[in-house]
Amino acid sequence: NGSSWTSVSTLPYYFCGGSAVVLNGEIHILGAYGQATQHYKWNGSSWTSVSTLPYYFGYSPAVVLNGDIYILGGYSSSSTYKNHYKWNGSSWTRRHTLPYDFYNGAAVVYNNEIHILGSNSASDGYTNHYKWDGSWSNGSTWTSVSTLPYGLYNGRAVVCNNEIHILGGSKYNTNHYY
Repeated sequence: NGSSWTSVSTLPYYFCGGSAVVLNGEIHILGAYGQATQHYKWNGSSWTSVSTLPYYFGYSPAVVLNGDIYILGGYSSSSTYKNHYKWNGSSWTRRHTLPYDFYNGAAVVYNNEIHILGSNSASDGYTNHYKWDGSWSNGSTWTSVSTLPYGLYNGRAVVCNNEIHILGGSKYNTNHYY
């Protein structure tokens, strides 16, 4: 509340390595280590199960674009994922395949496009930056935007003052770029 923390609720499951977004004033928690197909929402007074995620979703971000939730990539002990699914309020639909194995990277919505940045994929993801405009009509795919100035994994990204900022990353990383 600006001056102190107040306990609100107990989460419906152990939540480590999952993702959270806000859609229509409700908090959605998606996936997590050991709970990778869970999807719950908080309506301000209680948690409700919403859906079963279409695959093992952990250690990757989710975003909201045009009133839909998108889950991007993922990781399990035996697999990495290039999955890209959309929740329209009632079902999950597979969208495009991501351009590389994406987990422990960052994602933001910027200029009405989804941007994925970095990854923990040593083979091809550390410095990637791709965007997707969300459309199907023109056959759009993920488009390379730039090479990041450093390997962004376990870092975060935010949009502030109409710029994408990348923050931190691996252990002892104090980088901040836009």
